[in-house]
Amino acid sequence: MLAASAAWGVEPSMAQEAVANLRSGRVASAVFSGKLASGKDSVADAVGVRLAELGLGQARVHQTSEPMRRELDEIIAIVGAAPSEDDAVLSLAREQNLSYLASVEITRVLFEKTRGALPKASERTDTNRYLLQYLADEGRRSADPDYWVRKFFPTLMADLAEGRSALLSGIRHPNEILPAQVLGIMTVRLAVSRGVQENRLRGRDGLAPNPALIDSVNECALDGFVGFNLVVGNDDDMGATVSCVIDHLIPHVQGLLD
Repeated sequence: MLAASAAWGVEPSMAQEAVANLRSGRVASAVFSGKLASGKDSVADAVGVRLAELGLGQARVHQTSEPMRRELDEIIAIVGAAPSEDDAVLSLAREQNLSYLASVEITRVLFEKTRGALPKASERTDTNRYLLQYLADEGRRSADPDYWVRKFFPTLMADLAEGRSALLSGIRHPNEILPAQVLGIMTVRLAVSRGVQENRLRGRDGLAPNPALIDSVNECALDGFVGFNLVVGNDDDMGATVSCVIDHLIPHVQGLLD
């Protein structure tokens, strides 16, 4: 089990410490999955606070999108510094190790859709959502399914190995769930109805819901997955959702002690 952790970018010694801390009950951990506007980050933040109140320390919350946004910012900077689209394509392929086709598509979008005003990856726009999804799937995951796992999972495990509770928000594919399942970390799916999802997107981002992005593979890859420890709806009272997660997470931690 611990030897397999190297495939996820985690040194076996770090994995051993993390698992020991989990099994001793010193720390708690969970990974959260859910579609756009399901409330993953908000619920994870609130669960982190509740864990502190229960004596497990306020959990640090990590997001799977963090390394993706960092890479997109690097890509935007490269494109912005290039004198032409052709130069930008070649620079992306060389400096970011992207395929030629991925470099062409990302450059095209940045040149055409942003009209010279290059965005920041943190901005919530349809263009950025498309670029993040494209980079995540076509740019990286299609060439290496575990590329992002090796980017975000070690940060979670480092916290656990150091004796700090930690949560991870934004799991989107079955292979991203696997490390958590193998190492005993609780897996949570937040369900949201389509109407609530669309209303939240309008209210949060001021944008009309885009079916092409909402229904992309990146959003739907876990629709039929049945291996979650907990599936809970998050349409209404987030407080009830957080309480439900805590009510399952504490017994999950205690179960690791048995």
